[in-house]
Amino acid sequence: MATLTTLESGLKVVPGPHAGDGGQALTDNFDLLNDTLMGSGNVPLIGVEVNAGTLVTLQDIDQGKIYTNTSATALAEFNLPVPASGLMFTFVVNHASGISLNTSGGATLQMGPVESKSAGSIVASNQVGSVLNIVALDTTKWVTLSEMGVWEVETS
Repeated sequence: MATLTTLESGLKVVPGPHAGDGGQALTDNFDLLNDTLMGSGNVPLIGVEVNAGTLVTLQDIDQGKIYTNTSATALAEFNLPVPASGLMFTFVVNHASGISLNTSGGATLQMGPVESKSAGSIVASNQVGSVLNIVALDTTKWVTLSEMGVWEVETS
């Protein structure tokens, strides 16, 4: 187990407990796994992951992070994992090349009254500042918890 006192961003891990820490006290045992700060139970703590314009296949363990396309030179594509109840992902468009999300296994994404097609590219945005927060309801459906900016949903 690694002992951490400061993070690369200059944030400090301080003794706790602290109210409002999302149920994971800062007094938990921390560990580094693949350059990700992990809390107890190997749950990744929130971090920012940058996609510079490639295809990234996300896994269950990647949930809870914020994904962006900072410094991208092409469309940043993300393959979502097969939905499992409670998985959450957040995407922030920080470069005009855009972000695209893809599903597999027949999963769809419900954005307000609009439901996406069941495979392939399901939602995209190239408007800087657009944010999308999604959660899996079950093994076939993602839904948006919140959205900001312009997101296009593929329906057919």
